[in-house]
Amino acid sequence: MNIAFLSSLDPTDIHSWSGTLFFMWKHLNQFHRINWIGKEILNDIKLFHYENAGTSYDFYPEKYALVFGKKLSEYFEDSPFDIIICRDYFFLAYLVTDIPVIYIGDTTFRLFNSQYMKINNCDFVNMADKLERLSLEKATHVVYSSNWAKNSAIKDYNIVPEKISVIEFGANIDFVPTLISNSISMNKCNLLFIGSNWKMKGGDMAINIYRELKKRKFPCSLTIVGSVSKEDINDDNIKIFPFIDKSTQEGRLLFEKILSESHFLVAPTLFDCYGIMFCEAAAFGIPVLTLSVGGVPQVVIDGVNGFLFPKETFAKEFSDKILEVFSDITYYNLVRRLSREEYEKRLNWNTWTGKMNALFNDIINERTVYDIPLIIVGDNNISCTSGIYQQCSRYPDFKVHVLNGILECRDFINKLLSDGDEVFVVCSINHHFPANFSLSGFIRDIQKAYQLNADLLIGYVEDFDMVIPLSTRKFWIHNPKAPDFVVVYRSLYEKLLDQTTIDSNNIIEKCVELAENKLLVYPFLSYYEDNDKSNIAEIKINKVQSIV
Repeated sequence: MNIAFLSSLDPTDIHSWSGTLFFMWKHLNQFHRINWIGKEILNDIKLFHYENAGTSYDFYPEKYALVFGKKLSEYFEDSPFDIIICRDYFFLAYLVTDIPVIYIGDTTFRLFNSQYMKINNCDFVNMADKLERLSLEKATHVVYSSNWAKNSAIKDYNIVPEKISVIEFGANIDFVPTLISNSISMNKCNLLFIGSNWKMKGGDMAINIYRELKKRKFPCSLTIVGSVSKEDINDDNIKIFPFIDKSTQEGRLLFEKILSESHFLVAPTLFDCYGIMFCEAAAFGIPVLTLSVGGVPQVVIDGVNGFLFPKETFAKEFSDKILEVFSDITYYNLVRRLSREEYEKRLNWNTWTGKMNALFNDIINERTVYDIPLIIVGDNNISCTSGIYQQCSRYPDFKVHVLNGILECRDFINKLLSDGDEVFVVCSINHHFPANFSLSGFIRDIQKAYQLNADLLIGYVEDFDMVIPLSTRKFWIHNPKAPDFVVVYRSLYEKLLDQTTIDSNNIIEKCVELAENKLLVYPFLSYYEDNDKSNIAEIKINKVQSIV
């Protein structure tokens, strides 16, 4: 499918949203054609804001939601996408499009604000809450990483449960051990803390847990990744890595080494919408000790891949559990295996992608299927086993026909008139669908051309005399040369029947001759395998596009 990834953050950058967008993009890109939309429009609006308001006023994209909606609505009106994945409510709230939209995230604004941000500006809160509500209502479907977020959408925004799916995110790592060994050294317990926000992720509590264990003469160490304590820590058994860049090979190898040597992930987080680090721990069979807050219980199942504690738990209770589990090697290895099983079953990006693909198919299959007559011309020996016939037949909206001679052609058009068919498609035996062909996008092109009173929608030409651009993709065209893959509208049916010489070999040429309003769509809907054949039309169109 052709998928628009509508996001203010760059999904091709591993640093975006702690790498989550990057791994979404990476795994979806194995099955679909993904285009990141959002960078240019966001930069344009930012530029306008600072040119208009100066640097005295901070830029809040929420305040430009109406502008985003208008510009994106115009963009998607003339785009070939099958599905839009959107992560930003200020992009989606006022978007008007016929393309199915999946709104994706790990929380709602109301949850995030009440439990983490605690913004006191009533005007901003009301505006943001309205954008969230509009986005949830506008979306075709909503995907959250936890039931915690889903329940908020249902309770706080009155969204029906059937519209929401919970699909857990995966571990943001490239390397996963093929086997979790039970032979990890038990001479010393290696504790791991991961978090960029020291206070919110419970960094001080992690230090206290480590010190409580040391008081009890328990041999242990603590590795801190992602942040630094304000306290001056002088302890040879505490290693601190303020930042590990997983976009570099050196950083990835270091992070994987730390994970492979850790016995417990100590994560007394005060708030977390989900917790990718818990997925990463599960991939390496590391049991988690954390607080039952936010979306954390979606990832960590108490007694399976870790242990959940109430929010008011102290360091002593954490330490008791570590001592209990670590002192029983059989039990500890069982929890390690269960942790890895949770990763393999649900906390990985392959599983996420499979569920997203199933959702895509469900959404696409729910759309209206149009019975569009399509005739193949150019060879009297075309059969249902030929390549061009098979290629066209794989699209369920096409009713494929092969016509031979004048009589069959006239009978075909007469039947279209009597059956009330508004359009039919003609293509030659040399036609091939391009890799980015979108059936739903093609149907929108047909509908748009009809609204523009086109007699003919042309999907391929070699040359032309002149074009008048209507948008970046559609052009009125004069005197097209060697057209192919054309949509013929009902306005031409009677004119075609008035022709005494029309047959299956010249029907495209006759349509071009008779049509007054000829619309060209580009990128082309058809191509030829002869790569040595230069296309003058493409050169001309690209020049026109650069001017427009």
